[in-house]
Amino acid sequence: MTSLWLIRHPPAALPAGICYGVSDVPAMALTSDRIAAMRASLPLATRIVSSPLSRCLALAHALARGGEPPIPDTRLREMDFGNWELLPFAHIERDRIDAWAAAPWDFLPPGGERAEDMSRRVLSALRDHLAAAADALALVAHGGPLRVIMGHLLRLPREQWLALPCDPGSLTHLQLDDSGARLLPTA
Repeated sequence: MTSLWLIRHPPAALPAGICYGVSDVPAMALTSDRIAAMRASLPLATRIVSSPLSRCLALAHALARGGEPPIPDTRLREMDFGNWELLPFAHIERDRIDAWAAAPWDFLPPGGERAEDMSRRVLSALRDHLAAAADALALVAHGGPLRVIMGHLLRLPREQWLALPCDPGSLTHLQLDDSGARLLPTA
């Protein structure tokens, strides 16, 4: 049996309405009480793996203890929105946003990647890190990748994955065994 914690980075320190994914944007700070509560939720021997983007890696370092630094993994990055990165959504053609909303898994933002491609790389990282973890694994990442992991492990239809709740600064705890995954309450 493995305990898996999915931890989303704090809110990005950007104005509302900006499209960002793989851009390394700063994050707002979580309160020390929130970080302490998250840290207390994790067993001492938890393997912590993080997206290498600073909004995740800074939180992963704050959560690490016992001398083991977090392990960065580029496969846990958010989706690459290509030419849309750091543009206000209001500056992106409405018909392109509508096309993305109509087929989120297959739509390719100009110069970016499909959600399907992001999903494949994230699930590859999950398999590798679950195989290497003893009993506890924490993944510090972004909304898209964490929703993919939750949807996959909970065996939900793919069409539901991207709508799963995953607020900035949230912690989701799953228990994994041979019969599948189940959500556990978190503080």
